[in-house]
Amino acid sequence: MTILNSVLPNHILNAKLAKDVWGLLRVHYQGNDNIWQHYLLECLFTTTFCNLDSIEPQIAEVMLISHQLTDIGFSIIDQLLASMIRIKLPEL
Repeated sequence: MTILNSVLPNHILNAKLAKDVWGLLRVHYQGNDNIWQHYLLECLFTTTFCNLDSIEPQIAEVMLISHQLTDIGFSIIDQLLASMIRIKLPEL
């Protein structure tokens, strides 16, 4: 069980809606969208696929990163995403 930091309630005391609480918690633990965007882009560009593991979960991970970027307003077009996945595929 995780116990919330005692300072945390100060960050959410003025929140009126659950959506606001979740937004404040996200910023508290992940940083603002610029920091999170930088981290996700780094993951997207540096993630490599391993031919020893099943390829489907690895593709799903890249897709998840893309969806997370879209959620914070940094959309990755499908053509770019498909190209990135194709480049990451291990040689046969």
